[in-house]
Amino acid sequence: MPIAHKEPLNVWCVFWGTKYSPAYVYALREALEVNLRVPFIFRCMTDEDLPFIDCVPFPDKNLEGWWNKMQLFASDTKRNLYFDLDVIITGSLIYLEQYFQYKFDFSAPSNWAASGFGGIQSSVMAWDHRPDIWEAFNRNREENVSSLYGDQEFIYQYLGEDWNRIEGIYSFKYHCLQSLRGDERVVVFHGKPDPHETVNTWTWQYTITLRNLISLITEFGLLEALKRWDIKVISQPKGDRSEELTSI
Repeated sequence: MPIAHKEPLNVWCVFWGTKYSPAYVYALREALEVNLRVPFIFRCMTDEDLPFIDCVPFPDKNLEGWWNKMQLFASDTKRNLYFDLDVIITGSLIYLEQYFQYKFDFSAPSNWAASGFGGIQSSVMAWDHRPDIWEAFNRNREENVSSLYGDQEFIYQYLGEDWNRIEGIYSFKYHCLQSLRGDERVVVFHGKPDPHETVNTWTWQYTITLRNLISLITEFGLLEALKRWDIKVISQPKGDRSEELTSI
């Protein structure tokens, strides 16, 4: 039986730059509400003002791109989950809570990329409280940014093999290009296409909110788009604990 926790999960995303529409933040939150049936607080680390989202400013304004994900470890929150914006959630995520009970205090999928940069895939991460990762990154920040291929290569270099492997996370390009496998819970997009650009039949049912919000934001602007899509303020942790943890 899972261990009962009074504190909700802190579920993070990072929104920086102009690569993605803010629609990705709202679509991710909606997918989490459907599939993460335990209490959680959805937080977005960003310097943007996103209505109805708990926005946490970047503590450091001097990082760019994927390196901003390192700032997640500067937070003093516990029981943290992180998702890249360009993912499609296809099934229940309640099993992720069990990773907080495992041997190591950091969990992520193994890296499948052909590039081979780092054994960790940082598109989905779980950790309790790891300020040491942020501190280690900053000790040689300039060298890390110039010599390493992104946040996940640094994390792997720092942790070595002292991390738990999250199952059920797959690549769109490598594993799910034509159809779903059946055991995936999250499908990760890297490079092109982005989720809203796909023409695969199976992706449509999971990207309805995303596609519609992008269209509405383009036509009416963010606030009016949210009104038309009837986005509600979320001020309380969502989910219930009636389901038991299930493994993949």
